[in-house]
Amino acid sequence: MNKIQTISTCILLSSAPLMQMNARANDNIFPPQPAAQAASSFDGQGFLINGQRTFIASAGMEYARVPQELWADRLMRFKRAGFNCTEFYVFWNYHEPQSGQFDFSGNRDLDAYLKAAKSLGLYAIARVGPYCCAEWDSGGYPVWLRNVPDLEVRNNNAAFEQYVARYWGRLMPIIATNQINHGGNVILVQLENEHPKGWGTEGLGNPYFQFLQTTALTNGLEVPYFFSGLH
Repeated sequence: MNKIQTISTCILLSSAPLMQMNARANDNIFPPQPAAQAASSFDGQGFLINGQRTFIASAGMEYARVPQELWADRLMRFKRAGFNCTEFYVFWNYHEPQSGQFDFSGNRDLDAYLKAAKSLGLYAIARVGPYCCAEWDSGGYPVWLRNVPDLEVRNNNAAFEQYVARYWGRLMPIIATNQINHGGNVILVQLENEHPKGWGTEGLGNPYFQFLQTTALTNGLEVPYFFSGLH
């Protein structure tokens, strides 16, 4: 056995208890609404897209990191590499740099990004936050949130939820319009990101997660969705 094989074997053996622990975690996702059932769904064997068993191989690219002129080139590279889906974070401070001033144009044109991916035959998984952890400055939070009195992020806090609702009121309709059951390519949506209480479908005992679910559904979310936990 060579050195690389030895290291690999040791890692596999030492991680076995952790793997067993995670296997007991709730990894469930929420089913589609009736309107999207035939277009994007899943069962115990995997995903069903337009009624066909489909293996989803996704590659991540934040449109915020790439000039619009290069979107098609980068997405085509995904396709040539064998991927059939793009996943991406949506950064709040990228679209609302000033309170109440939204920008979904030019390099920030999420609708155009989704349509560019669809034109190349790629599905899309939208990770809408509102928090994105270390993937972007301030976790994607607008700096102006710091000046809001009594605001507490990622929690059942009236001030925070007021601004999330306003932001998602502009963002989620773009996602909704591009869902696969409406002729688009969005097949799955992630709410929140690596929240310590966001385990599978267990989080709805938390009022904050109930708020996120209700707000997303009210703004047209119909495809399957999930909360990202820490496991």
